[in-house]
Amino acid sequence: MLGLGLTAGILIYILGWRIEYAELIESLERVSLGWVAVAVGLVLFNRVLMSFKWWVLLRAQGVRISPWTLTSVQFTSYFMGAVLPGVFGSDVVRSWILAKSHGKVASALASVLVDRVTGLVSLALVAAGGLWWVGDGLPGRWVIIAMALLGCVGFVVAAVLARPLSGVLQKMSDRSHGRLGRMAHKAEKLLDAVRIYNGRPGVVALALGWGVVVQVVRCMGIYVLFLALGHGELLIECIALVPVIAFVGMFPPAMSHLAGNAGTTVALFGRYGVPEADALVVSVINSGAILLLIPIGALCYWLGPRVRPGTGEVRVKRAA
Repeated sequence: MLGLGLTAGILIYILGWRIEYAELIESLERVSLGWVAVAVGLVLFNRVLMSFKWWVLLRAQGVRISPWTLTSVQFTSYFMGAVLPGVFGSDVVRSWILAKSHGKVASALASVLVDRVTGLVSLALVAAGGLWWVGDGLPGRWVIIAMALLGCVGFVVAAVLARPLSGVLQKMSDRSHGRLGRMAHKAEKLLDAVRIYNGRPGVVALALGWGVVVQVVRCMGIYVLFLALGHGELLIECIALVPVIAFVGMFPPAMSHLAGNAGTTVALFGRYGVPEADALVVSVINSGAILLLIPIGALCYWLGPRVRPGTGEVRVKRAA
């Protein structure tokens, strides 16, 4: 209910007070469908890149799986994460699919965790670089840059502290009994799986680099949508602002995600001279392209992946 209320409030404010109906229609009439098709293709390509990044992290855990099968798992997780209750997000779903197949629960969870963390660090790096380059148009940009750099430092500190924390959990597991002991043992196994990446800095560096590419492609998708409206001068602004919009989109309740992105896009790009109606149209079209992941994920779920428990295999084949 909170998310629904935020959605309604933001949309009413934008459409009722900030943007005239005639301006919105004029912006829609100027949209180039060819550029929109390119933007949709970039959204899908971005998700494939994310799957290959995850594949690199899984190989370090000794989990062997086809990159294209993993892409099917990724898309399936979007669909199931949308239809299941909120606690079952896409990360939980893709972890469950792999853990059910390989029986390596800790490895699957560790790969997803490091995938998520390196994605956030990559997002922060792109945001910091873009905000530094774009100039003083955005208040508080140095705060965002500082937070991005602190996130990178935190990533390194967490890696350093992983070993002593694992020792603490091992002692808890040995000395405790019942539920607490089992929880400590599972946490220890997960942390040990995460620590595998400490001995593979090249894999982590590759994941971070791949994450930067993923975020740049995300920014290019928004830039292409601005091109569809005739704004070809906003490349650097997109690289600076799209990661900030993505960060903001992580915090509101799920039901307000569309409105939250729309409101942030209108507010931020408006500071750089973009008509608010154009910014709103770009945000809505991009959100629509992202929503396409759900029916594509439903198709992947119908065709596969079919999990064969305990075999170490995740196969993509048509359901019987």
